[in-house]
This record gives sequence, structure tokens and C-alpha cells, in this order.
Amino acid sequence: MHKTDIEILLENTDALKLSLKWINHSFELCKNIEEYKNLDINEYDKLETLTSRFARTTDILFNKVFRSIVLIETGSNKSLLDTLLYFSKVKLIENNEKARFLKELRNDIAHDYLQEDLFELFENIMAHTDELITLAERTINYIDDLMIKLKG
Repeated sequence: MHKTDIEILLENTDALKLSLKWINHSFELCKNIEEYKNLDINEYDKLETLTSRFARTTDILFNKVFRSIVLIETGSNKSLLDTLLYFSKVKLIENNEKARFLKELRNDIAHDYLQEDLFELFENIMAHTDELITLAERTINYIDDLMIKLKG
């Protein structure tokens, strides 16, 4: 039996909600870290966990949830750029460049980086986690509205 596009969207939304719970937790644990070049082992572990959760949340949001919404609303799969343009038109995304930066940051996490780049990565993760959380929460609200429209 195949799942419907709506069932897949709802599963992806549940995964996003769970991921948000964990990224919020990690972000709170890291907020008091001020210096990224002289981390103790506990601070490093906290930032590594946040970094991993940032990547996971971004993957779920961009690769699963966004794709599911676009498929339901337009009937087709779109490239990342076209997806972001679509979400700009429907006012889910306020700034395409910021959204693309979140995805690029996720890609930086997934690829090898030099030790000195790690400190900059941690700084970027801390500077942009709020944006990711806000976008994910807005998307969940958007999905709630979409479900009401689809039932109507």
C-alpha cells in the first residue's frame, strides 16, 4: 500500500517537530558559550550536538517537508531554487538568500572541514539557529493552515 502525499507530509511534519524539540534543547545548552577557539570538552560536545541537529533539522525541512508541500500544492517536484521562489510567493520565506544560506551551512556541516574552519562553523551555527527554528515553526503553522484548506 502506498502512502498518500498528505500522509507523507504529516509524517515529515512530525519528524520536523521532534527535530525542533531537540535543536531547541541543544541551542539552549550552547547559548552561554562565548569563545569558540578555547572550548573545553563539554562545550565542544554541546556544539557538535547542536551542529548535528542543525544539519538534521535543515535536511528534514528542506528535503522532506518543503518538497512535500510543493508536491501537494503544485503537483510537481521543483528544484531547491524554484521551491524557495515558490515559498517566497506564498510568503512562507521572507528572504531567499537567508534560506539558501541555511542550506549551504548544512552542506558545510556534511562535508569535511579544517579544524580552523570549525570555529567559524560553530559561530555560524550559533548565529543562524534562531533563523532555522523560526522558519521551521512558520512552516509547521503553514502546514496547519494547508491541512484546514485541504479538509475544507
